[in-house]
Amino acid sequence: SAVAYEILSADKKKHGELLKKVRNYFLQQPSAQRNTIQSATFLETFLRDIVTEDQKRKELIPELKLNGREEKSYSLKLDLGENDTLNIAKNGSELYYLYSWQNFVANPPTKSKDFKISSYFKQGSAKGDLLEAGKPVTLHVEVSMAQARDYVMIEIPIPAGFSYQSKAQSRRFGEVHREYYKDKVSIFFTNLNKGHYYFEVELLPQFKGQVTLLPAKAEEMYFPMHSGNNTKRIITIK
Repeated sequence: SAVAYEILSADKKKHGELLKKVRNYFLQQPSAQRNTIQSATFLETFLRDIVTEDQKRKELIPELKLNGREEKSYSLKLDLGENDTLNIAKNGSELYYLYSWQNFVANPPTKSKDFKISSYFKQGSAKGDLLEAGKPVTLHVEVSMAQARDYVMIEIPIPAGFSYQSKAQSRRFGEVHREYYKDKVSIFFTNLNKGHYYFEVELLPQFKGQVTLLPAKAEEMYFPMHSGNNTKRIITIK
């Protein structure tokens, strides 16, 4: 098919419309119906004509404007005040992806629409936020979901002055992996069905005083706007 296409493309003026139909036919086929060599051959054959057509060339070269100014760099930094606005305009291919995210909130309120999260400490048989230094404690985190989610990450903050009593891996609920950092535990899932889930982290409070337990959080990693968290609170260690 690629050879036949190249023969026809030698006379684009005569076969231009037919060539477009041929390209559309092969490009619209599901990729599972052909192997890698076939896919690469089609792309190599078709892209020569697509790129050389003036109209297609304009579509393949995107133009990005921020607040009316064209930007040539793919990496840039802007300082915006709280009352400033940002206008993003793009010309070119119809396919585009715009992603915006705020990554710091000093005192986040409880967010429970997508994930409802609660946590508590248990030391021996006692349950609460009054702990004794030098004795193992378990941090329990409960997560409830009203609908199934894909590629979920649960972050459980570790208070200052606590060390890990153990760093166990779990496969419960389809858990894929746990990553133990100095300040938090990250738990990863490929997917989670709706329901109620329980997680435990074994810790050891080492120093007396008061510490802040930051909010636990759950989110879809590729759609972080779908997230939930509880609020921070003060933990007393005697």
